[in-house]
Amino acid sequence: MSTAPRRILVVDDDPAIRRLFEVLLGGEGNLCTAVGTAEDGLEAAEEHAFDLAIFDLHLPGMSGAEAAFELRRRHEDLPVIAVSGHLDKWDVDDLHDLGIGKVLAKPFKRDDLLLAVSDMLEERSGRAASAE
Repeated sequence: MSTAPRRILVVDDDPAIRRLFEVLLGGEGNLCTAVGTAEDGLEAAEEHAFDLAIFDLHLPGMSGAEAAFELRRRHEDLPVIAVSGHLDKWDVDDLHDLGIGKVLAKPFKRDDLLLAVSDMLEERSGRAASAE
C-alpha cells in the first residue's frame, strides 16, 4: 500500500537553501513548495493544503517566527519546523510557545532534517488518528 506524497511548504529567503530543501524533501517522495518570503508562505498556505511547514526564522520583512505564529493561528493542526543560522538570537522555549514543534540550526545535517520532518509528520498523523 503506497502512501500519498506529503505536501511541505518551505519558506527561506536564500534560493540555494530553497533548492536544497526541494532536492532533499523531494528525494524522499514529498511535494515541496518553496517560497522566499513569509508573506508568500502565508499566501501559499491559504491556496494549498500542506502537511508540514518549514520556516527560516530570519526573513526580510515579517520574521519566520511571526509567520509561523500566524500560520498556526490559521491552521492550528499544521506542524512547523524552524531553521536558522542564528539560533543564539532566539529562545527555543519561546519558539515552542509560538507553535513551532522543532528547531534546527543551520547548517543542519540531511539526516537531522529528515528525522525532524518524519517526527513532525508522524505526530500530526497520530493527532489526526486520535481525533477520529
